This record gives sequence, structure tokens and C-alpha cells, in this order.
Amino acid sequence: MDSLQKQELERLDTDIQFLLEFIQTLPLVQTTIGQKASIEEENRKDAQRNLDLQEEVSQLSKDVSTLQQTIIDKISIHEGLQQKIMTMTQPKDIQDVIQQLHKGRRSSFIESETLAKNISDFPNHVEEFMELRTLHHIRAAKIERLQHGSTKK
Repeated sequence: MDSLQKQELERLDTDIQFLLEFIQTLPLVQTTIGQKASIEEENRKDAQRNLDLQEEVSQLSKDVSTLQQTIIDKISIHEGLQQKIMTMTQPKDIQDVIQQLHKGRRSSFIESETLAKNISDFPNHVEEFMELRTLHHIRAAKIERLQHGSTKK
């Protein structure tokens, strides 16, 4: 501005077009325009990269949703199996076991008594009779142990 003559200064004051052209030649304005162009170019490149990656991000998002649903399904199955394991591994109620043993004991006693009454071929039926009686006594012993064990508690 210091190097301008009086005539040029007056023209700057009156001629808008000349003023705009003069401003464009100033180093500060040139630097600002260069920086603006550089920023715009970087923004354009970033926008293009984002557009290029948009489909990949969309596919990854779908994959994540699918995997999330898969894990939810697998957790549900796991919880069901865990519940089944808990049910299967819990000890049975002692009273239920004693009741089943009593039924089995009566059944084996009745079978052995029926067999003893209907013995026509004694040597062949002795072994079967002994198996039934042994089963009867084993069940009776189990009942006694369970009843004795449940009264201690």
C-alpha cells in the first residue's frame, strides 16, 4: 500500500473492480486462498474415502447384527442346557426313592413267591428264584440305609 501513488489510491476509493483486483494481489489474500483450496481438496478426498468405505461399513454392520443374534440364540440354548443339567444332576427326593424301592421290593417278592409256588422244574428255577430274592433283599437294605440316613438329618 505504501508504494501506491496518489492516483492509484484515489482509483481504489472509486473503482470497486480495481479494489477487488488489488486485494487479490495481496500476499495475505494469496496465502488465504491457497489454504482454502488446500482445505477444500482435503475435504473432497476425505468425502470420497468415506463414500468408498460406506458399503464396507454397511456390510460390517450387517455382519455384527447377524453375529449378535447368533450369540443371543447360542446363549439361550446354553441356558436351556444348563437348566437341564441342573435338573438331571440334582439328587432325587429320598422319599421318592424309598417309595420306588418299596414298589420294586414288593414286586420282586411277589415274583419270587409266584415262582416258588409254580416250581415244576426245581433245578432250573432255583437260580431265577435266588436272583429275585437277592434283588428283594438289596432293595430292602437300600430302603433301610436311606431311612436311617434321612433320620440323622
